[in-house]
Amino acid sequence: LGACVLATLFAAILAANAWLWHRYLHVRDARSRLVDGMCRITSEDSESGWKSGWSMPFGRSWTDVRCNVHLEVRHDGVVVPTEGDMTWTTLVYWQGRIFNVVDDTCAKMVPAKAKEGTFECSFVMNSSGQVSQAFDRHAGNLPNRPKLLLLKAAGLSFWTLGPLLLVAGCCLKNRVAEAQAREVGDEYATLPAATTPGVSGAC
Repeated sequence: LGACVLATLFAAILAANAWLWHRYLHVRDARSRLVDGMCRITSEDSESGWKSGWSMPFGRSWTDVRCNVHLEVRHDGVVVPTEGDMTWTTLVYWQGRIFNVVDDTCAKMVPAKAKEGTFECSFVMNSSGQVSQAFDRHAGNLPNRPKLLLLKAAGLSFWTLGPLLLVAGCCLKNRVAEAQAREVGDEYATLPAATTPGVSGAC
């Protein structure tokens, strides 16, 4: 039973590490494919998606608010077609020490963004050259989420895999020491018995 519990715990730790590293690599790859351009939200109508809050250690906090909006995208002055009538666009809401969960919504952010007119943006294109998703600022001005995810993945690996590797190393060292001790014992066992010279003969 104890071995099963340890095996389950080890598998869970490996799964958590794998998921965090996969998430970091996925976001890093997506960010590397961003193209800078200029965007305009042509209607205040929108659909709300998920939003996620993030906090950089010793840095700023923000919320990524995903909204499905009517978006016009231009790159080098040329209109880039979108996949559909509406495009999922991430709007960044900078937070303070206490998260504001009232104003970081599509219902409030989309109308405000639409009134700005044309704004800097970045976007991802699919294999057909159409915009599949967008962000409300140039790639270089986005919060550094890949760095934050890297810190999370590296931190979990350090605090979970590190001790496991240390324990495994100690166990391996003990096994090697036991094997060497058995070899020495076997060598002594094969040596001929020592005899003590004495006086022989009968009186």
